[in-house]
Amino acid sequence: MYLGLFKNKLRKRRKPASTLFTRHKNRWRVHMWNYAKLLTGVCTAALTCTMAQAQSATESQAPATESLLLEEIVVTARLRSETIQSVPLSISAVTEKEIERAGIVDIASLAGNTAGLQLDSTGGKITTTPVVRGLSQVSRSDDENNVPVFIDGVYVSGRDGIDASLLDVERIEVVKGPQSALYGRNSYAGSINYITRKPTDTASGGASFTVGDDARLGAKASLSGPLVEDVLFARVGAAYDKWNGSYGNSSLRIGGYESRFASGGLRLVLDSGFEANLNSYYAKDDVGPAPQIMFAGNCELISGALGAWCGAYPSYDDPDLSGYDTRAKGTHRVTTRSSLNMTQDVGDTVRLTSLSGYNTLKTRTFLDLDRQYKGLPFTYALPNGQTGTVNLTALQGTGGDSFDVSQEFRIESISDSPLQWLAGVSYYGYRLNTDAPYAIDTTPVPTGARLTSVGGVVFAAGLRPIPNATLQDDFFTAFFSRSRKETATYAAFGAIEYTFENNITARAELRHTSEKKTLFQYLATSTSVTDETFKYLTPRFTLDYQADTNLLLYASAARGAKAGGFNASAPTADELPFGPEFNWTYEVGVKSDLLNRKLRVNLALFNVEMDGIQITNPSTVSPTIFLTRNAGTGRSRGFELELIAKPADGLTLQGSYSLADSKFVNALDGSLRSYPSYRTNFDVSGNALPRQAKHLFNASAQYETSVTDSLDGYVRADIQYNSRKNGFTTPNLGYVEGRTVVNAKVGLIRDQLEGSLWVRNLFNDKTPLLAQSALMLNTLGRQPTVLLPDLRSIGATVSYKF
Repeated sequence: MYLGLFKNKLRKRRKPASTLFTRHKNRWRVHMWNYAKLLTGVCTAALTCTMAQAQSATESQAPATESLLLEEIVVTARLRSETIQSVPLSISAVTEKEIERAGIVDIASLAGNTAGLQLDSTGGKITTTPVVRGLSQVSRSDDENNVPVFIDGVYVSGRDGIDASLLDVERIEVVKGPQSALYGRNSYAGSINYITRKPTDTASGGASFTVGDDARLGAKASLSGPLVEDVLFARVGAAYDKWNGSYGNSSLRIGGYESRFASGGLRLVLDSGFEANLNSYYAKDDVGPAPQIMFAGNCELISGALGAWCGAYPSYDDPDLSGYDTRAKGTHRVTTRSSLNMTQDVGDTVRLTSLSGYNTLKTRTFLDLDRQYKGLPFTYALPNGQTGTVNLTALQGTGGDSFDVSQEFRIESISDSPLQWLAGVSYYGYRLNTDAPYAIDTTPVPTGARLTSVGGVVFAAGLRPIPNATLQDDFFTAFFSRSRKETATYAAFGAIEYTFENNITARAELRHTSEKKTLFQYLATSTSVTDETFKYLTPRFTLDYQADTNLLLYASAARGAKAGGFNASAPTADELPFGPEFNWTYEVGVKSDLLNRKLRVNLALFNVEMDGIQITNPSTVSPTIFLTRNAGTGRSRGFELELIAKPADGLTLQGSYSLADSKFVNALDGSLRSYPSYRTNFDVSGNALPRQAKHLFNASAQYETSVTDSLDGYVRADIQYNSRKNGFTTPNLGYVEGRTVVNAKVGLIRDQLEGSLWVRNLFNDKTPLLAQSALMLNTLGRQPTVLLPDLRSIGATVSYKF
């Protein structure tokens, strides 16, 4: 009944987001009143029974043993240490033990174990785009995500480096809803925070070794302990991880990777109340090309061929990817990250904090554009008039060289007073140099021939070779561009909260951001420089009620912002910049620990209203040029439910379900003009946002027990489900079906030694991950392309800790 009521309420509102304060004032009151009534009903129906059972259990039984109690997880989502159940945010936290047991090795496996988090990727580890609450990014031409990754509080710039290997991670926090007030930096829909392990005050360490199918090999080692007793502590770690991928071979890792990475940390603690934590990370990755298949379409005639797939994209039982050009090896990536966090307590009331960050990222990518062995058909003409056709390999090369620096200063209260406050300022500077050549293999073309595509595009012999590549001079670039982007962001932020005697806490947060972006375009004979400054406010208001130590009710309203940017190909100066994207998110929730802290039930309901959505649309001057423009409004409504239970000694059950009904309200997507059916009408109002699943579900069951007096064991199973995903802003141009993945693991533990056998994708689900289309360089047409999933993978891990 309550779900039906919720759906009916969702259908009644179709209006876009409005201005910052005035038009939202009354709307906020209506939302909170309606949602409060709804939440009361849901909570009453769902929790009354269990609350009664909990009370009965409390009266008739002794307190639960420690092994049956749910874990108290401390998080820092609001820039201070709090237990996760006392934070009025929808937040999921994964501890170090859960990371190991669930086999979380990257951001993709994190998404499979986190409520409301999914990934949108065009392929490989270099295009990773997290999606929270259905707020996918319609235009991904810029390098900014709307769900950023932070490592120890420092922002991870760009998209190419966020899917890094994990080493010495203590905890991962995934916060849903805008965090722009405290975090800034594109925390539009949420944020992902990695917290590394601090150096310990006693000697500790460990090592692990993993082997598996498809040439999987991994090794990790770490050591931590004091350098100066009670004052200076250190941590070092190193790892190697290789996998050829489900479709790889000896010469090319299709979907695979090889990574070498290391990390270190120093911790200084003084009796004066001063503490400093220095962290560093270095990684060198070789990431193979993504497993993609380009195939013939079944609809939309483009350049003489069917260029789209209408319906569910096909699965492939035995795809033939042997024809990938071995010179298109994927991505070589080198990453360095470092941060310094210093705090000084002034008495027992005030803390001063300085957080500094410095990061670099270098990438070089070569991809096989036709995704198939036969190449693409091109025509050529000789000086004597003779013509011919030849199949040529088309490659794309991209390179990026970036660095960023950041500095934040904070002052905050740390007393037990009912009044708490925080104030701070920050700076962020970013520089990204990129180049993007396209190459055609002219080896089979007769000497002196003039290469001309079937569509009439001319590729003259003698064009510039791809720079810094191992390719031969027979490869020539068809197009070549170089640019540099610079960002300088200044922000001031603060928060104030007060807890009344009746355990009601009111909190307000506000950030003012001034962001200057500059674009340098390196043309054939000159350099063009353009800059733009964006200024905006991002507030957050929260009201929560701590009914007792195990029950929290809260409501919040927050504004999220994603940065604006530039269209490098814009024909006029007015069309170069596009503005930030904003949303207002309204949320109510309940957090509860029941049955003597053996059952946890957390529920959050949200309504998101988006304004200025960044969407691809044609230039008003030249309709054949497509640009990112603020061309839409939208909304997303739904809820997130998380359950954790310890019904018996050694048994832990977890589950989550999220529904995000995200749709455009008023929007135009001019990129659809590539398809004949949409050349005169590309209004996508009322359609779902692309590349995101409306329904997400995950669950796990883990049982630990003693096998012998000296041997413990455990078994674990995880299941992950996401519903269908449209590949485009219209459901008529193809989608991928929902997919279900099951993982399993069994392990034995003796003292500090642990061995486990595991399998990922147990039932070998082959449902594609993404429906998309690709540009054909020879005809400038399009063709449907499917991204294939990782298949079943089996392995074993042995680890030792002390």
